[in-house]
Amino acid sequence: MRFFVFTAFAAVTASTAVAGNMNEATPAPAPTPVQATPEVADFSGAYAGIGYGVAQGEIGFNGADDDYEFNDGMVVSAFGGYNFQQGNFVYGGEIAFNSISDLYVPGGFGDDDHIESLIDLRARAGYVVGNAMIYGALGYSFGDYVENPGTSATFRMNGPAVGVGADYKISENLFIGADYMLRKLDGNEIDTDQPAASNVSTINLRVGYSF
Repeated sequence: MRFFVFTAFAAVTASTAVAGNMNEATPAPAPTPVQATPEVADFSGAYAGIGYGVAQGEIGFNGADDDYEFNDGMVVSAFGGYNFQQGNFVYGGEIAFNSISDLYVPGGFGDDDHIESLIDLRARAGYVVGNAMIYGALGYSFGDYVENPGTSATFRMNGPAVGVGADYKISENLFIGADYMLRKLDGNEIDTDQPAASNVSTINLRVGYSF
């Protein structure tokens, strides 16, 4: 009987020791690494800036098939707007004033009839990758066409506009960018009241400040 009890005690002790060794040999599971969320620049809030670039286009009168191509002009712009941002997505509104020079039909109309200025009202929607925002724009534009400089023969043209561009944050508040806009403008001449249609595009390099 004593032998049986001793044998049972030894067996239980050995089993406990083996189980303890097995528990000690089993490593604890490694913690799951946390994936860091990529940081994106903050484009939200009000902003304003200036731009400089080139202007191109053409104009036609009275529905004629042949349009007159403008000489390449220069554009200086001032713009301002407000962005809303949700994660990587940005949307907002912008207004821009563009002063145009040398956008006339060479060899025609006395080399002095020209588009003098453009005002753009547009909505933008974009996507942020790192410090850059790529966007598309849709809006409406107003332009002044001067027929006879020095007189009151200036008529208003207006129409829809589309564009694309990109802004890049170089600091928390400063950004640089490039912007392309195409406008399809219509109006009526002052003297003859005949319809006029013009396509005007601009390519701007921009620098701005986010408030």
